[in-house]
Amino acid sequence: MTECTNGNLETNRHWVYARILKSPVKIHDIVKDINMPIQTVSGRITELLDKGLINQDMDGNFYAATVSDMDELKNRRQWEKFKKWKALGEKMGYFGLMEHV
Repeated sequence: MTECTNGNLETNRHWVYARILKSPVKIHDIVKDINMPIQTVSGRITELLDKGLINQDMDGNFYAATVSDMDELKNRRQWEKFKKWKALGEKMGYFGLMEHV
């Protein structure tokens, strides 16, 4: 793949997704293949995971999701984020504060 120098969010997401579509790949290989900062690649991977477009295997490789799996992956990701948010709120005592408002 050629170097990605455009700072546009949609373009960066496209470059990352296009690389993942080629074959399962680890994040550091994406960084190397498209010459993009790891923070940018990581952010675009998060967005693609949130949309259910990609998934990650047990070895850390990112791969394109099948169309039939996309909704399930998206919903599972949202549920996992909610559970983390709720657990943090409970740990910090934020939900108890709501009772006194």
